[in-house]
Order: sequence, then structure tokens, then C-alpha cells
Amino acid sequence: MAEHSLGSVVLLGFGTVFIGLILLILITKLTGFLIGGRKLKSPSAKSEAPASAGDPRSAGDKGAFTAAVAAAIAQCIGTDVNGIRILSLKRVNKGE
Repeated sequence: MAEHSLGSVVLLGFGTVFIGLILLILITKLTGFLIGGRKLKSPSAKSEAPASAGDPRSAGDKGAFTAAVAAAIAQCIGTDVNGIRILSLKRVNKGE
């Protein structure tokens, strides 16, 4: 059996790992492209959606957002959600 130097074994190991990672990235991107490419996109779909869909202050999500905040506070302080009354929610600017 032929002896291999330490350097060649290390280079072979690094090469194998990087080639495996590159193949994994390519497979993931290809799968995302194949799955994402099957969605039907209509040109008017963007205009129908509300501009602030992710904004918790929007009218449709305000109740759900308040319920989520109440549940998180109740979990942190170890009490029931019914024992918490949220009077108001105000956004805090992180930069100030």
C-alpha cells in the first residue's frame, strides 16, 4: 500500500468538503428554482395586496399582533393570558 503525505491527505479532505458544499448549494438552489417556478404569478397580484402586509400596525393584523404580545408576556411572567390587560402598544425607535 502506498504511503500518502500529510499534506496530500489534508488537501484531499478540504477538496472533498468544498466540492460537497458546492454541490449542496447547487442542489438547494435548483430545488428552490423548480419549486418556486411553479407558482402562478398574475400581473395584478401585487396591486391587490396591501402595501404594509408585514406591518403589525395594519388594521387586519392588529388583534393578532396584540394577542401574540399578550401571550409572550404571559409566558415570560408565568401567568395566564386572561390576567393581562394591554392598554396600548407603541413602537420604540431603536436609533434613539
